[in-house]
Amino acid sequence: PAAVEESEPTAAAAEPAEPEAVAESGDSAAASLKVPSHAPYLLIGGGTASFAAARSIRARDPGAKVLIVTEEPDAPYMRPPLSKELWFSDDPSVTETLRFKQWNGKERSIFFQPPSFYITAEELSSAENGGVAILTNRKVVHMDVRGNKIKLDDDTEISYDKCLIATGGVPRNLQVIERAGEEVMQKTTLFRKVSVSPQGGEDFVSALEGLCN
Repeated sequence: PAAVEESEPTAAAAEPAEPEAVAESGDSAAASLKVPSHAPYLLIGGGTASFAAARSIRARDPGAKVLIVTEEPDAPYMRPPLSKELWFSDDPSVTETLRFKQWNGKERSIFFQPPSFYITAEELSSAENGGVAILTNRKVVHMDVRGNKIKLDDDTEISYDKCLIATGGVPRNLQVIERAGEEVMQKTTLFRKVSVSPQGGEDFVSALEGLCN
């Protein structure tokens, strides 16, 4: 579960709107080389909980400035379709479009919002109407709770007024697979993200393309 530094209640997250277009990777969605020195609302983690929190914060405070810091290279997206609707899709271009049909028959992207929904991290401090910015490919390595600031893996520091830790969890591998030997391990692929990250590891696009080829 996500840990909140302050116990101030937040409103329930609204259902995400249908994206206007297929969202690209976080590098083009909202990443910026210039990191803001301060964020009124800092969300650590780029998953569903973090995105829902950002929407709730903006719903209660339309002028709120929210910064999401995530290790992944992509903007927030839905993970369940990776091993369900997208995995069993008959569309040969699914690894490019990343779109699927919902239970009601409507098609949508796995990304909660298109790139246009976000502002760049550089714009956050001066945004008159606030907004949600994302720092992708960044990892928080230290947190100073008393001083209300964090340090990133490049030694950049960001101060904050309120902070939400929504880093999620890491799935555990089955011991039967780990003990099965090298031959089984070479034929076993574990993935839980949509695209390749700087930290390495398998991803949905590579796994599905490899299966098809």
